[in-house]
Amino acid sequence: MHTTPLFCCVRSSLPARVRPSGSRVGAVHRPDVRGRGAAGFSLVEVLISVALVSTLVLALVTGLLTLVRTTESNNQRQQIQLALGNMSEGMSAIGYRDCGGGGANAMSYEADYYGLPSNWTPARAGRPDMTAEVLDVEYWNPATKAFQDTCQGTDGGAQQLTLRVTWRDREDTTQVVIRR
Repeated sequence: MHTTPLFCCVRSSLPARVRPSGSRVGAVHRPDVRGRGAAGFSLVEVLISVALVSTLVLALVTGLLTLVRTTESNNQRQQIQLALGNMSEGMSAIGYRDCGGGGANAMSYEADYYGLPSNWTPARAGRPDMTAEVLDVEYWNPATKAFQDTCQGTDGGAQQLTLRVTWRDREDTTQVVIRR
């Protein structure tokens, strides 16, 4: 059995004037359909694409780093607020002190605060670099209806303590009023 090659039977659908000169009538010819300039990407197009992708990646990385910093900052703020809340509760647990005997000062309140069980004091609760302190004690004066720096003989029945917690590079303060 004799087989004939497949290409000999295929007729070109192109007119003769389009067919390249010197080609056979039965040969398959495919014209270049890409057109001029569509052979691939030019160096300029590739460089522009790389620049755009690099800019997008840089923006994403910058956004992620900002997110991480913001999250860490919020975490520190929350930890300080938690410690201030614990300290405020600790001061309430210590209770009121009469100002007449000199026992109602910042140092005595702070000493009693650090005498509380360790779960009350942030410096002993796994954060040795966190400090909590009583900055100031002001005394209620019933005559002026305001807090003042010194106890004026008669105890007004309320004291305002200014508390500060410092941790890493942050600090925050709050005020607590303790009543008799």
